[in-house]
Amino acid sequence: MKLVKTNKILKKNRKFVAGASTFSKDLDNSAYKYLPFATERGKGAHVYDYDGNKYIDTIMSLGAVILGHSNKEVNSSVINQIKKGSTLSLTTRLEGDLSELLVENIPSAEMVRFGKNGNDATTAAVRLARHYTGKDNVLFCGYHAWQDWYICKTSMNSGIPADIAKYSHRFNYNDTKSLDDLINKYNKKVACIIMEPISKELPQCGKICKSCKKYSKCQGFLNYVRDIATKNNIILIFDEIVSGFRWDIGGYQNKMKIIPDLSCFSKAMGNGYPISALVGKKEIMKRSKEIFYSLTYGSDPIAMAASISTINYLKKNKVLPKINNMGNYFLKNLNNLINKYQLDEFINVIGFSVKNILIIKGNNLIESELIRNFLLQLLAKNKVLNLGYNIFSYSHNKTIIDRLLISYENSFYELSKQIKDNNLKDKKIFKIALKSVRDL
Repeated sequence: MKLVKTNKILKKNRKFVAGASTFSKDLDNSAYKYLPFATERGKGAHVYDYDGNKYIDTIMSLGAVILGHSNKEVNSSVINQIKKGSTLSLTTRLEGDLSELLVENIPSAEMVRFGKNGNDATTAAVRLARHYTGKDNVLFCGYHAWQDWYICKTSMNSGIPADIAKYSHRFNYNDTKSLDDLINKYNKKVACIIMEPISKELPQCGKICKSCKKYSKCQGFLNYVRDIATKNNIILIFDEIVSGFRWDIGGYQNKMKIIPDLSCFSKAMGNGYPISALVGKKEIMKRSKEIFYSLTYGSDPIAMAASISTINYLKKNKVLPKINNMGNYFLKNLNNLINKYQLDEFINVIGFSVKNILIIKGNNLIESELIRNFLLQLLAKNKVLNLGYNIFSYSHNKTIIDRLLISYENSFYELSKQIKDNNLKDKKIFKIALKSVRDL
């Protein structure tokens, strides 16, 4: 495998680009700092580097590409709109058409505002909630992009005034006590609860759930959050940037039949084209005109054409059942491979068919990173683009999944061999990883 042209491009990018615009694409944050890599194009479930090497894509643009790269129907809609123009000076018919489509399919959607990415939607949702309630505090659970109110509570909080953090408070998923404690502490000052309705585990409930009157594993945590938000006049926001259009066309809220006050959607709704939506109850959404939520490219008709085409494709075809079936098939066989090569001590898989994550375990952080980097390099060597998780599209058929499993098996075999040879102990695995790259 040659990486001549690809490496030249990356050398140029390193010289002029001050860090990747998408955090996960930055070479300093992945194993690709040891395996230089860039992609030129994508088709279906595959991407190609500038040297023509073909890889199975298990990242799918962080889950944004749900149908597969360069979907024919979506591309046709985009090309038709390009001929009519982009970033037009006034609104277009597409804005109303897409809004109507979202209202028809998303339970919480009565009115809609558009943006370009998930950050736009979550930023607007929190600002609107604060304006509507007249309160400042935000309770959050999960990942919510890079705005100050969220990032201030992470390790990446450089450049954010310390005072902002006093209005942001994290609670834990499926932990009713952690939420109760915050509600009790900031009760009359809480503007909103914003959370991912599902991420790495199914919702549960440790208290009596209002809907089913049962304890423990009733999947009632979301019911509990909904009840406590209503009781305390707090705006409930579901961040469905990741879960939206993957669990259900109407989002995870539709699957669980729980309606938040506001919801945020992006990623899969445009099959890779940049678009997001803030949707919610009419009485709240009407007040969005009173906050400053304005983007030059916010109502881009090209992205809207892509989104309409994507959602209609999802409705016409059995996209989600296929992704779910392929994901479950992959998970079953991946876990079998982990057991086969006795890697249970080092690798654990969490998540679901729509997205699963490889948890790498070592005796310490350095060891874990060594194993992770080595595994990702081995996967790349076996023609798989991976960042430690697996997200599939409609284009990932059984033939491709079987090829992917072969790549994982080859990688697990080599990893287990190095571990058995005790190459972790003196960090030889790091040198072996570098050599494997040079041998490509």
